[in-house]
Amino acid sequence: MQLKSVKIGWIGIIVGAMLMSCTANVPDGDRPLSSQSTIKIGGSSEAYPLLELLADAYEQQQDNVEIVFMPSSQSRGGLSSLRDNVIDIGAISRPLTPAEKKEALQYLPLVRNPLVLIVNQQVKDLNNLSSDAIKQIYSGLITNWKQLGSVDGEIVIIDIPEDETDKQLLRKHYLGQDLKIKPQAILFEEDEEVLEGVAIIPYSIGVIAQSQKLKEFPVTILTLDRIAPTIDNIQNGNYKMIQIIGIVFPDRVQPATEDFINFISTPEAQEILKSNGYVFFNAESQSP
Repeated sequence: MQLKSVKIGWIGIIVGAMLMSCTANVPDGDRPLSSQSTIKIGGSSEAYPLLELLADAYEQQQDNVEIVFMPSSQSRGGLSSLRDNVIDIGAISRPLTPAEKKEALQYLPLVRNPLVLIVNQQVKDLNNLSSDAIKQIYSGLITNWKQLGSVDGEIVIIDIPEDETDKQLLRKHYLGQDLKIKPQAILFEEDEEVLEGVAIIPYSIGVIAQSQKLKEFPVTILTLDRIAPTIDNIQNGNYKMIQIIGIVFPDRVQPATEDFINFISTPEAQEILKSNGYVFFNAESQSP
């Protein structure tokens, strides 16, 4: 995933210090901002697209705030970096575990986001896969798309690590815990790698979190057991492969971080997410 560049540097810090010294006697209402506040976010790459949308909107309102996205490190890495005070906000794509709930952390679930199976554009006349077909593809029992009524093309599996939330949900709802993945599967670590891999590699298939970025690549999103990842199907629980994306932060945060967290809960922020196809988290909805 393409990350935001860090805009603040030593020159900005020095200039900010000079402005502070030069405006000591200026009334508060006329005093320019002296320096930038930096908010560091790290953790699950699946959470980055929606948080980047919110960060862009927030930064347009707050010229003195820079939101920096650290290299993604999965939900576990985000929590670890938060504990070590490396970041200010952790991005996670799963609920907190019982043990994590006992820590001095605040958890804010944001959206229910579907995971989708995507195929390369060369896989023609195929828009749906059954649960059995998914198992047989990943195990290697089905090796060519023509076995499913599609084109004559050798299936290439773009796989992800077992400790990824995406893989755990794929196993929970379709593969099962004991299914052995076809040895020839290509393993990628990041969502962006999976998306680019499926877009480039002929006759490939992979699982990825749904986002607006999918529209930029020549891939097909499949329905699973004839159920599409629509907003209605996500809300009513018919589409099963759902991840809960949220943020975690300490009980006490810096003012700039607190202000951004408050912005995330505003109607403006919710409208941004809604307009980009995200479904708000509802505690009463079925858990993934």
